[in-house]
Amino acid sequence: MKRFMLVIAALAFAGAAFAADVQSGGVQMIPIHTPKGDFRVWTKRVGNNPSVKLLLLHGGPGATHEYFEAFDSFLPQEGIEYIYYDQLGSERSDKPEDPSLVDTARYVEEVEQVRKALGLDSSNFYLLGHSWGGILAIEYALKYQQNLKGLVISNMMASIPAYNKYAQQVLMPKMDQKVLARIKQLEKEGKYEAPEYMELLLPNHYEHHVLRLPAAQWPEPVTRSFGHLNPKIYVPMQGPSELGASGKLENWDRVADLGKITVPTLVIGAEHDTMDPAHMKMMAGKVKRGTYLYLPNGSHMAMYDDQQAYFKGLVKFLNADDTVLRQKVNAFIDRWHDDAANTRPDYWDKFAPNAVYIGTDKSEVWTRDQFKAWAKRFWDRKKAWSFTAQKRNVYFSPDRQYVWFDEQLNTQMGTCQASGVLHNTPDGYKIEHYQLSLAVPNPLMDSFSQAISRHESPAKKAK
Repeated sequence: MKRFMLVIAALAFAGAAFAADVQSGGVQMIPIHTPKGDFRVWTKRVGNNPSVKLLLLHGGPGATHEYFEAFDSFLPQEGIEYIYYDQLGSERSDKPEDPSLVDTARYVEEVEQVRKALGLDSSNFYLLGHSWGGILAIEYALKYQQNLKGLVISNMMASIPAYNKYAQQVLMPKMDQKVLARIKQLEKEGKYEAPEYMELLLPNHYEHHVLRLPAAQWPEPVTRSFGHLNPKIYVPMQGPSELGASGKLENWDRVADLGKITVPTLVIGAEHDTMDPAHMKMMAGKVKRGTYLYLPNGSHMAMYDDQQAYFKGLVKFLNADDTVLRQKVNAFIDRWHDDAANTRPDYWDKFAPNAVYIGTDKSEVWTRDQFKAWAKRFWDRKKAWSFTAQKRNVYFSPDRQYVWFDEQLNTQMGTCQASGVLHNTPDGYKIEHYQLSLAVPNPLMDSFSQAISRHESPAKKAK
């Protein structure tokens, strides 16, 4: 059993590799080179998964990573590594004053520098952009998609003109028209900072299309992030109005280029969003390998107001590789059982050298070589046991280097149950541990236990 406990310990700590950010709790201040000098941006890694590393691009522009903190409630338990990141000019990063740095193309190069500093590549790098972060993610993918494993565009259309049209033709007509007229009057007068402007927008727009809760009940990470928004970035890019875009992004449109994106892409749209859900569904159809996640109860901050559906869909996308891995594991175990039924030598090659096999008899706790010696008579006569799985559950360690499974089997003894541990080695999967047991129906348990007791009683008397 000592060997089994070592395997379990290995599962618990698999992938816990030393990294440069260990002493700082996952935080790295990454140097960024720009035409106007060198600065630093803040990042924080959560978790450790060599095959799934999700870099989060916040919205705004000029907001912060903080509203992504809802991810803490869902991704760690799935073994997904994710990385918070405040873009240059945002709360925890440097805040240079040069307005020429507030430029989409420069932000793309910033993301690429962050990627390099974090050691992300096409074997593990997923990029999620929300709102403005979605624009940045699209632009990054169009230039650097060779570095991506997957892309997530969350609550962002691929065209600002289409976004403005949706606001004017769909969202504004639904508003109280007297309220809308007053908001537009305030905008015409340039009174964007007037308390009345936000007092009108919050109940009449934000609570319907940004986050569908009364503003007084908005989660603290959201209000904290919005409170840290940098207007020196937001206004030049988005414009001062909250009912459309009029800044540097006003004419941004990448619909015609979506077909150039060939990496697996998840597009997330919500029914009550400021963004047109039909447009976002179209985007998923235009990229080469797109999937659309529709959230019927969500708005722009759907990770909060349609939370369960948001994260269920996101996790499914990020763990899509597990479907392929699970197929490989099932094929490996099925082949291993078939090797026994046909007494192939390959059966033994699938064990790790120090593997443990536990059979149905209490004396059957064997190393691989002990088990092989016991089974020699079956191989000599070319006929051994025949196990066929009725059902099987497969689970992975976060780094996908260990697999544990349980299965229900049809056997010559009747129905059996088993569990095992596999190690993914350079030579393929190897069985580290396997335990077989006879499945005894509960109504038969008393008589079964009595039969065992009678069987063992002579040994007890001999003692």
